[in-house]
Amino acid sequence: MPKPLCSKPSNRLPGPAASLLLLWLACLPALSAATNFAERLAELETLQVVSPLDESERMLEDLLADIDQASREQQVELRLIEARMMAIRGNYPASLKQIDELLSAASSGEQRLRLLRLKANIGFMAGHFEAAFDALNQALQKLESFDNVEEQARLLTLASQFYNMAGLPSTGLRYTDLALELSDRGASERVVCTSWVRRAEALADIENPRRGLELLSDTIAVCLESEDSVMIGWAYNSLGELALRAGDYTALGHAVEQAEFWVSETFLDSHLMTRYLRARLDAHLSEADTAIAELYDIAEALEQMSLWQRLATTLSDLAELERQRGNLDEAYLALQRYRDARLAFLDIERSLNLAAREIDFRVRQQSLELELFERERAALALTEQADRQRARLLVALAAIAILIVAILLVWLSRELWKRRQYRRLANRDGLTGLLNHSRFFARAETLLAECRASSQPFVMLLADIDHFKRFNDDHGHPNGDKALVLLAQTLKSSFGSQRALIGRVGGEEFAIGLPGCTVDQAETLMERCRQNLWNQSLDELPGPLTLSVGIAADDGHEGLAGCYTAADQALYAAKNGGRNRIKIDRRNESANNATELEPGESATNQPRA
Repeated sequence: MPKPLCSKPSNRLPGPAASLLLLWLACLPALSAATNFAERLAELETLQVVSPLDESERMLEDLLADIDQASREQQVELRLIEARMMAIRGNYPASLKQIDELLSAASSGEQRLRLLRLKANIGFMAGHFEAAFDALNQALQKLESFDNVEEQARLLTLASQFYNMAGLPSTGLRYTDLALELSDRGASERVVCTSWVRRAEALADIENPRRGLELLSDTIAVCLESEDSVMIGWAYNSLGELALRAGDYTALGHAVEQAEFWVSETFLDSHLMTRYLRARLDAHLSEADTAIAELYDIAEALEQMSLWQRLATTLSDLAELERQRGNLDEAYLALQRYRDARLAFLDIERSLNLAAREIDFRVRQQSLELELFERERAALALTEQADRQRARLLVALAAIAILIVAILLVWLSRELWKRRQYRRLANRDGLTGLLNHSRFFARAETLLAECRASSQPFVMLLADIDHFKRFNDDHGHPNGDKALVLLAQTLKSSFGSQRALIGRVGGEEFAIGLPGCTVDQAETLMERCRQNLWNQSLDELPGPLTLSVGIAADDGHEGLAGCYTAADQALYAAKNGGRNRIKIDRRNESANNATELEPGESATNQPRA
């Protein structure tokens, strides 16, 4: 609870003059402390702009220790500065969480406007574009209510950044022009610098990268006048990006040299961009080994920060450098990681299947480009050979004609083979080799119809790895992939002799269709599979794996969808019942019985030998 500014005056001295004197003396320490805190807060606001981050953080810690001396508005202001420093350090989740808490405590509309702008900016840096755009829209709706030129110009410049990213550079350019008009009315050099950088980026998209590079090169002096090392380093990074897009490696070298001088390692996001530009420059200067090593380090840091878009760009560059050096295996692995990063960047509300096809198509296209590169080299060698044998034109033409026909036949056979492979990949899960979701259910429909026609039973099993997300978090995604592959192999070895249909129908969810089996037989097979998985995971993985399983039999009426729904409900019951067990849907029996199995127990719940 805040301390009272003034204590109750003493009544020992009579008269109004004495009472006023005592009141003034009692209030003096509190008023002095409040004034001192306000002065120190103003000093911190200046210090965070012109001094290294370490100095600002030390002063921030001192002020946080005395925060009970501050007013509510000053407390919010201090926490806002703390959130900004968290973002500079690269701790975006903590920064955004603190801003959300401060939004409910903001005492003034202008302070709330600043919080929304900071949330939009940090959300953009963290890749949370939907939340960032929502915060920006809220701030823009409040913009006309305040006559703060500095804040208005900052918000308009941030809007320009968003529209540039959304592929609407003309709209972004209009926002920067509005921001620059406001800047003429008294905005700081920092805001003017940001506006010119965003204008250069918009012009690069509207006209060409060279135009944006020329504009930013002419106006970079405005950023230097701000004396804000964070802002100056960011501006030189932007200059380097435009130089890279324009193919001007002289300008890129200058920008990288300046960025390395201004950018501190404490500003993690900007520091990673400077390292990325240095790596691209090294690659151009034929220092590919250094560039590749640096890009791998950058990729790891970006992955830890979940900056998927920049990670995808970095991995794409890595793949190209590895390809140029003839390291086709490494290039292919980088392309695979690029695919995963691109998928992570896609909006979660989009269709995951469409996104996967898009990325898979790009990866296949780039893989084909690698092969085309090799073919072009072979064709060039044939052309040079033909030139050297021009004197024997008739013989050479006949030989070339035969060779072309042979190449076409080989190419045609390879294309047919690849088409068959792509058709197979379209039906199979790329990691486990099992049937994918759509192919499994298409074939299951056919299998169910055959079973009904021959009066054979049909059983559907749904199996889900327990706590798979925790397994991934604890042991890493590579081990998570190994776990999925191990489960697929165990399912095939356990059910392969039963003419079973096995597919991966979700992230860690697998389905098995068993023709000619009863639910009890299916339960026995699945229990053996669970026990095998438990034993093998102890030997081959850093942690044990357990399964929750739902089993349902075809009732002859509802079709495959009804059978799947019953198995899914049984699986849901197994999860709710504590996991690591089998639930059987017994719709045709009077009671719904469950079989719960723990590792080391049999279907009859007796200890194993």
